[in-house]
Amino acid sequence: MRFTIAAAAAAFMSVVMADVAYPTQPVADTIWTAGQSARVTWRLMNPNFKTPLNVDLFTGEATKQTLVKSLGVSPAGATKMTVLIPADLDANMYSLRIGDSWTHPFVIKGKDGSMPKSGSNAATFSPKTPVAGTGNTNTTGSGSASSAPNSASYLPSAPLAVVAAAAVAAAMAF
Repeated sequence: MRFTIAAAAAAFMSVVMADVAYPTQPVADTIWTAGQSARVTWRLMNPNFKTPLNVDLFTGEATKQTLVKSLGVSPAGATKMTVLIPADLDANMYSLRIGDSWTHPFVIKGKDGSMPKSGSNAATFSPKTPVAGTGNTNTTGSGSASSAPNSASYLPSAPLAVVAAAAVAAAMAF
């Protein structure tokens, strides 16, 4: 019994701890422009992680993201990268996947400099409105990040890891 519970807890922790990066830029009020360079940043969940990370651009509804283009692969152990936004993009909401973690949706202005139109998946987006609970206090609409934690749609795994560790400790007590 003890082995079964400990093995299950260890398997759960390996799934929970799979996230390696915590995106810090772009954030919810970021506005990029098609055809321009942009800076992508993240924190490594494990500072000893020395594997390159794929940086991919997606669009679509939250439950159905579609790959637009791979923007590159970071150097091993890197926490930032400059990417070139494809010049032929339409104005819309996009998100990035950095390794296995996702950024919050943000705007990319279209190839003609236009903003997303009402009715797109950006219909409720307002770059001047902070996203509740994200810690993002930038209300300039400039696309620059505040010094507060980012607005990535990412659930930190630390609380779950604590629960899993407690479950392992409890299993060992039997």
